[in-house]
Amino acid sequence: MTYSQILLSICYGIRYDYGNDYWNYYLAFLECSGGFDPEIGEPGWVLINVACQPIGFMGMIFLLTAVEYYIVYKHIKIYVPQKYWWIAVFIFTFTFNFQLLGCSMMRQFFAMTILFYSIKYITQKNIIKFLIVILIACSIHKTAIIFLPIIIFGYWRPNIRSWIWVYSCVAAFCVLIIISIKYIEYFQIAAVIFDDEKFNRYLMGDEGSYSFTIIFDILWLILLMRTCPIKKAQSIVCIISILSYILLPFTFVVVILLRLMLYFSIYFIFSFPNMLYQIKDKTIRYGILSIYSLLMIRRSMTGMTGETYGEFYDTFQTILSAPTWI
Repeated sequence: MTYSQILLSICYGIRYDYGNDYWNYYLAFLECSGGFDPEIGEPGWVLINVACQPIGFMGMIFLLTAVEYYIVYKHIKIYVPQKYWWIAVFIFTFTFNFQLLGCSMMRQFFAMTILFYSIKYITQKNIIKFLIVILIACSIHKTAIIFLPIIIFGYWRPNIRSWIWVYSCVAAFCVLIIISIKYIEYFQIAAVIFDDEKFNRYLMGDEGSYSFTIIFDILWLILLMRTCPIKKAQSIVCIISILSYILLPFTFVVVILLRLMLYFSIYFIFSFPNMLYQIKDKTIRYGILSIYSLLMIRRSMTGMTGETYGEFYDTFQTILSAPTWI
């Protein structure tokens, strides 16, 4: 675990011109060279940029990457059985929406990792410390406010293992899929009304991929619910990852919604290994892992080569290829 953490931190900490927002972050970093200015962006992120001026933009990226990966690995050790640590690391590393997309959406990914600390305070029903974590995350990326309602699971944990809950959630998920397909034209109309090039870039209509993968998404949903751990912290983590299914159907229509879903889906890093741990039959366990891995890699390759992110991930560069230190 430690060696892979160090290796990943170095490899992606020295990245250069990787991801679609790299140079936007660099321009924001330059704006912060004059000191703290709350008009530049969220105060926490501006403060980080100001504090990192002495080590430069590349130094800030390396530092943030090391901190983020430390947080991820630390919580893998907390919420995943040691025997399955490698699966959690595999999911984190080879899922495009987690580690790779995190290289691009630096602000949000840092906010997402900070929110990992909130689980401890949810289980302790410590609202004050939970709100402090939320506030810190929101100071980095304001969309972290979407995590605020999660505090409810410190006081109420539904028995999602019951078939009543499973049937209800699967039915609700299917209804949301139908809605997203039936009203896809309204999203297209909205793009025309706003005439926003960036919004248009986040529209997609890959129905073939949609229909193929949705079967397995439903399978993961059922398995996650039926194998939800008994321990409070692990069960909360499982419930959070399941909440991503509320937004999942719409991410196939408007990719920008994926950014919100990631606040919940990143907990698959913990919940999926826990699910496998609950399955005692080795044949079934490794069969599920094989199918999930193939689909995960397929989606990652689609993300890295698709219209939205493809041109920003086709070549991996390091600071060694940079013309100058920035």
